[in-house]
Amino acid sequence: MEAEEESWLVPRLPKSLSKQVLDLLTEVLHPELASCDHAFPPLADKPSNAFQLDKDVRAVFMRLLAQLFQGYRPCLLIIRIHPAPVIRFHKAKFLGGRGLSDNSFVVDVLNSQGFSVFVTERGSPYRPIDIWDEIYANFGDQVEQEERDKKLVTQHLLEIASQLVQNECPNSLPYAPKVVKAPDWQKAKTNMSLWPMLDEELVEETIRDGLSKQLHRYNSLAKINQSKVVPFGSKVICPLDQSLPVINNSARRLEVVRNCINCIFENKISGASKSIHAVKKALTSPSAKLVLCEELKRHVNANVAMLERQQFDMVVLLMQCALQGISETDEEGVAAALLPLATSFCRKLCTGVIQFAYTCIQEHPVWRNQNFWECTFYTDVQKDIVSLYSSRAESSLPIYNNNHSGISLYDRQKELKGLEITALDIAAEHLRIAPALEAEKLRELGVSDESTLYSQAIHHANRMVFLLTPMDAPPKKAKEKRDLNHVNLHHIQDNVSSIASVAESDSVGGESAFEDHDCAQGTGIVVTKLVTRFVDKVCGEGGVTEEHLRSLNAMIPSVVEIHLESMEGVSRESKRLPPVLKPRIPNPQFLPGEELLLDSIRVVLLPDGRELGESLGGIGSETPSNINKSPLPAEGALFLSNYRLIFKGSPSDQTMATLIVIRSFPITTLMKEKRISVSELGHKDQEGALIRSATAQIPFNEFWIFL
Repeated sequence: MEAEEESWLVPRLPKSLSKQVLDLLTEVLHPELASCDHAFPPLADKPSNAFQLDKDVRAVFMRLLAQLFQGYRPCLLIIRIHPAPVIRFHKAKFLGGRGLSDNSFVVDVLNSQGFSVFVTERGSPYRPIDIWDEIYANFGDQVEQEERDKKLVTQHLLEIASQLVQNECPNSLPYAPKVVKAPDWQKAKTNMSLWPMLDEELVEETIRDGLSKQLHRYNSLAKINQSKVVPFGSKVICPLDQSLPVINNSARRLEVVRNCINCIFENKISGASKSIHAVKKALTSPSAKLVLCEELKRHVNANVAMLERQQFDMVVLLMQCALQGISETDEEGVAAALLPLATSFCRKLCTGVIQFAYTCIQEHPVWRNQNFWECTFYTDVQKDIVSLYSSRAESSLPIYNNNHSGISLYDRQKELKGLEITALDIAAEHLRIAPALEAEKLRELGVSDESTLYSQAIHHANRMVFLLTPMDAPPKKAKEKRDLNHVNLHHIQDNVSSIASVAESDSVGGESAFEDHDCAQGTGIVVTKLVTRFVDKVCGEGGVTEEHLRSLNAMIPSVVEIHLESMEGVSRESKRLPPVLKPRIPNPQFLPGEELLLDSIRVVLLPDGRELGESLGGIGSETPSNINKSPLPAEGALFLSNYRLIFKGSPSDQTMATLIVIRSFPITTLMKEKRISVSELGHKDQEGALIRSATAQIPFNEFWIFL
């Protein structure tokens, strides 16, 4: 039997980066190709020897790594400083910032064990720096210079190669022996003079002088390799994938988002309804989604924001629009920004029953990704670490008055004109002054770091329980009452606003799997296992004590059971809510003898892709900005009479909201009716119909809206 051929697909570098590396390697290995087409080629330079050629090739790949990992240090997360720094890497943030989420080569590199070792060895903000650190720190400035003068690329490459040569051979002079050999005629002498007596004090003094000079030389060499603050590098991350679509969010669109949110929280529902569709259209870009999160955060007071019913529905609608289009890893950070907001906004269903926004956005797969939860946990821990040590800096602690080893971090901040201090800066400062601190002080700082990790682990364990537990899952009926006094119910209710957006993680698209008692019991077990696995990993990496870890594992089942019981009332009361009344659209003006046959149907009229040459149908002011604009898509109702099929509504664009759109055609001209996929037309809704007549071709789409 012939052996089956197996193929292995090897991912490739990004195109722009691959081309630059190939050009540099060609210039290093075959420099004659640069002038081979000249009519009068210059004199051929002497080829580089093998030693120099090796350093040139190494310089090319060191430059490649510096360009590939550009911006990696802002993605490092400090989750602990004492007794030893614990650093993790935010892969999703790096891939999203560089536009490399779809590049298999970079993803495989970040997931490799070698990169984990790279982060472990080079992630520390205070350590001895080497040539690669200098290349990484200066790469952004060099790229700006090379864009103005392409010849500087070769010059910068030669500088790196010379540093490698100097690092390997610090002394280029040949070794010269210090003991002078006796000449031949001296060996032929027979009468040799006696060796004079040496002065003991002079010999000792000479030895001491030699040792002092040697010690001074060793100290100067040690200063070169002493620990320093690792340079942060360029903060501007340039996308390597130039083929990515560029979405321009104008200031006017962002202002529409802000105005809509202000109308919602001022309870001006009619004003918010007019602009809600323009906001949904603007929320197709990550920048607008982050602006939405910032504006929603401004309206949260004391971690909870109680809303009216229509306000709650609109806020949930905007959150759902913001979650559309993001991946499971959340490269843009939209889901992480929405997580605390989803557990802050709520509405009161009845006495003692409150529904939070997380119960309405649980279907997105990002909530079931453990890497997302880990990165969110590490980010929140880093924020708490910065807050903890910043408060210590403002107090009169002796460690910040210690200037014997250099200028303190906070003095450097004043010199930098108030630039924001990052977590890496704080960690570098504490690692610098750690040798001068007492053992008791170091132990106290270590306990503070461990307490920060432990509190955030509780916080995120609660979040995962609320987000991974379905709202419609019935609670587990215990045979006997359990003593839950060790669970702080008040603390759990406070954290509800940041713990509950993942309810339908195991039942996407259907909730029937959680209808019976056995499935409800299984839901609690699955959620408990997922949360316990997360807690064990993050606490193990952060160095949480065994006692705290055992208390966390014992708390999780109780929190799951309590949440299942609380969701029973939310699920029951949410089904009792009356449907939202939509505004009645008046009947169109009928012709003599024309009668309405069926009740109107709410639809959205979509453009069929053809240019509208006729003037806008309907009544309204035709300003110069509206004359050449299509009024579609338009929201309204579909009327069927004994003569015509009529659509009446208004444009979705708020700049044309004063217009009335009326489209109709005789029923006898109907040629074809076909159900279509609305995704083909670029719309977000599910079902649609294409109605073709001899006079018009109109795509309709069912679309129930809040008005």
